[in-house]
Amino acid sequence: MASANKKSLENQLIKKQRVMRYFIDAAREIANENGLSGVTIRSVADRAGYNSASLYNYFNNLDQLMAFTSIDLVSNWLHELIEILEGDGDELDKYIMGWKTFSLHSFQDPPGFAYIYASENTDMAITYFEEYFEIFPEPCDNIPEDILNLYKKKTLLEQEKLMIAPCVKAGFFDEKDAEGIYSLALLLHNGLLWTLTKTNIEKSPQELSDVFMKYFVEYIQTKLKKTKDLTKYIP
Repeated sequence: MASANKKSLENQLIKKQRVMRYFIDAAREIANENGLSGVTIRSVADRAGYNSASLYNYFNNLDQLMAFTSIDLVSNWLHELIEILEGDGDELDKYIMGWKTFSLHSFQDPPGFAYIYASENTDMAITYFEEYFEIFPEPCDNIPEDILNLYKKKTLLEQEKLMIAPCVKAGFFDEKDAEGIYSLALLLHNGLLWTLTKTNIEKSPQELSDVFMKYFVEYIQTKLKKTKDLTKYIP
């Protein structure tokens, strides 16, 4: 009996994941085609092949749906970040490469990343990380718990403070300059991302990432407390 109940619960979860995935994929497609303004409960339900009432069986509201859609995109980048953090290079190399891959991912899917990192919904959306990974645990496989906790429980500003902290500890910057660096990174990145969602920029995601990296790394060079050649990171 217990085994049958367990199997039934597993089947229910699989169905829940499958249907939620239909809605998440539909929201992402619509956002990339028509911008965030085109994402509505009705448009997503229609694209997924369900009615609006069915969508509300899986998501409380449009904000939760968009948060899950955005987190789904970010989870793909997190795996690349782990490879960077566990790879070669010092603390500054890893910090810069983290921003490089993040900028490229975000410029490839601007509406989703803009919703969670460059909108009035940012801090609200981040609060859904924990719930997302409870329903979809697979994307967090092999992601260390400290990294998951960083993205589940912190605001964007707090995330950046923790990400740059190893560079401060290693002596690359002092805390005041570190604050200037991550503040500039957020302003520059979010400005490019916001512009990309509002206008037709004739630049590829890679070209936009190169623009970001040029100004970001050049600014870092002016704040270094230790000698280090960063020219390889400037496009």
